[in-house]
Amino acid sequence: VRFVNENMALGNNVPSVNGLEQRVKRVLQNHGFDVIDFPYRGSRGGSAVGCYLNFLETERCVFLPVFDTEQDAQAASEARQLLCKNVVPVNVREIAKSGGCLNCISWELPE
Repeated sequence: VRFVNENMALGNNVPSVNGLEQRVKRVLQNHGFDVIDFPYRGSRGGSAVGCYLNFLETERCVFLPVFDTEQDAQAASEARQLLCKNVVPVNVREIAKSGGCLNCISWELPE
């Protein structure tokens, strides 16, 4: 889940009715949040390929992970509509295979 503002969050669009994502969405909705499904393509083996919510947001733009899949264009289009910032697609397929995307690799951890 990624919060867009104080009233709206984005969640992975997953088919499971009783999975963790759906339970989190229901809790947020029960607390007054609008939760919008965002493109998602599940991967196996710890891969983050298809996890478009793992974008990096800065003051001026959103760096959206893309993966050389047919769903990339849909994710970019929806991000432009929902996030009201310049969206910059960044191909992170190789990084995502190891389990992270743009938000994850931008963390600065103390030594």
